[in-house]
Amino acid sequence: MFRLPLPIVNSLQRALPLPIASFCANFPAHQLFLSTCARRDAAIVDNDHSRVLFTKLAQKNDYKYLDPDIHNLPNAEVEKSNHLPPNLIRAIKSREENPRDNLSLKNELDTFKNWALSAQLQVGFLLHMNENIHSKQYLTKLIKVLASGDLDSLKSHEFIALLLLIYFRRDMTLEEFSEYADIEKLQTVFGNLLFQKKLSPEEIVAGCLGFKKIAGCGLNLKIVREALYESLDSRRVDQDFKDFYLVTIMTALTRGNMIFNDAEISIFKALKIFEKDVENVSIMTAIKMMSFGISLGLDNENLSEKVYKRLATEFETINGKDVLSVTNFLSKTTNVDELAVNLMRGEVSRVFEEAESVGDIGDVLKSLSYLAINEVYRLEVSKIFLDAFVDVLPSEVSKKCLPAISKKIIARVTEDHRNRDKILSGLDILDKNFPLAATICQQSAALCFNMRIDKIDCDHSMDMDTAAAILKLSYKKIPLQLHSPQMSISGLDYRSRQLVNCKRGLAHFLGSDRFIGVARLLPHFPEPDLVFGVVAGTPTAVPDYLTDPEILRPKRGPPGEWWVLVMGTKNNMNSNKEVIGVDRVKVRQLKMLGFNPIVVPSSVLANESMAIREMPKIIGFENVYFPNLDDGYQHINRKF
Repeated sequence: MFRLPLPIVNSLQRALPLPIASFCANFPAHQLFLSTCARRDAAIVDNDHSRVLFTKLAQKNDYKYLDPDIHNLPNAEVEKSNHLPPNLIRAIKSREENPRDNLSLKNELDTFKNWALSAQLQVGFLLHMNENIHSKQYLTKLIKVLASGDLDSLKSHEFIALLLLIYFRRDMTLEEFSEYADIEKLQTVFGNLLFQKKLSPEEIVAGCLGFKKIAGCGLNLKIVREALYESLDSRRVDQDFKDFYLVTIMTALTRGNMIFNDAEISIFKALKIFEKDVENVSIMTAIKMMSFGISLGLDNENLSEKVYKRLATEFETINGKDVLSVTNFLSKTTNVDELAVNLMRGEVSRVFEEAESVGDIGDVLKSLSYLAINEVYRLEVSKIFLDAFVDVLPSEVSKKCLPAISKKIIARVTEDHRNRDKILSGLDILDKNFPLAATICQQSAALCFNMRIDKIDCDHSMDMDTAAAILKLSYKKIPLQLHSPQMSISGLDYRSRQLVNCKRGLAHFLGSDRFIGVARLLPHFPEPDLVFGVVAGTPTAVPDYLTDPEILRPKRGPPGEWWVLVMGTKNNMNSNKEVIGVDRVKVRQLKMLGFNPIVVPSSVLANESMAIREMPKIIGFENVYFPNLDDGYQHINRKF
């Protein structure tokens, strides 16, 4: 076997951008690659969508290394790689004999560099496909070399190759990538390539998948988000690739709740595009289109109606995740379709029967909770969960014990389940995934209280004290600033600042904060609210039972007129200031308990002075005047 002299190897190392130069000491290098290809039979592709993506990209000259059938390398390609090393050696020898002959060496080096990049990417792709090989160290080296250079200087296919390498590695963190390059620069280059129309639909998907594999990285730059919104127009996308294309971009835009920072006009524009495409995609993709902006309370009525019609005929093809998405959408839209709601009520039973994992059981519980927002209950399924808590005592409930309790519940609800063994084999996930364990317990407890307040006739075995003890674990701590007007609120989270500003503004209006209570009137809601009341136009002290933290029951309003101020956020109010989601249940149930709930828009609680100025308008008391009970504290311009 021919071995290059060390000086030539060093020369190649300086010339080549990737660590392939280290292979050059033992030619022919293509044998290393082909030996890797020989193990292709043990390799697997992540899923059908990935195979379609790789196949489509491999049709382009710059992505031949992504061919899923690359082990069937044509002889012509092998022959071509055979000639690369001797050609390069001859060029180096010619350069030594004739120092002025730089052109041939430069051409051969460029050819060798392109081949070297392709060869290493081929190896990286094969390592990605073969789960039995630990490829992290190798892929990290490739990522480091590509990312540490000038990202602007990379050609479009080289930039996408970088993102594909990140996708192949699967588990890169934001902190780790930041050691090699600036993540904002990576987003900027991606956005520029999108705006310049330099990327094909397949390359756009590959880029989004790469960003997805950087844990903690959301696409937050305006340039890349605007470019992705423009890319949602899928007219130039092949029909067999359209579902994967649209779902990937929608996932990239919604990841990390970044969609909350987007302009409503961009979301409405996207929904309008979806309206034209919704009948050309699968029902699963259609559901995701319909739900794209619903976290902000934004939807397209025509789009929704088209999806409802498809659901009526294709409901048997949807899975548990789809049912969860539809029930979530129905809990937040103002265009509720009763037929769709009732259809989902029936489908909850089917997806429960077809559940194959603990996660699937958790999705069923979430779907039941979303249905409850519209006062719809699937009693046959709900009762199974509530009866499973028959011997769980309040004294046994603690955060530490929730995983064990949730395991017990799953074991009981699956006693007669056809996939019981498969579900129970995954119970250990509840020890590692605390949010899932909490969901199983807390959603069941919330269902217990919702059914009681909504007067649903269901004879179940869950004790109210047990339900209350479970829900209490998720209660948010009441900030001290609510009881001290002089304390700064700069260190509080957004909703807590809203609550403090609202109370201070209300105290200014009423004349004293002794007329205001901070209370949890419904035990299945973790956030506290503000309550105050008047009798014959006179503010009155809040009864102790309303603010007592130890009374974990729904609390009825006392005699007189009583108001509850609920803090509005982007999660519970749409652009028309209508209440959506779970807080719709809170408003409805507070009315049933004798209170007048008012959802205070977040826009008027930005600071204390604004809250003071807007409070009369918020509670509708511009023309109501209270007797002077403020001991001089009331606003100087107040009329009596």
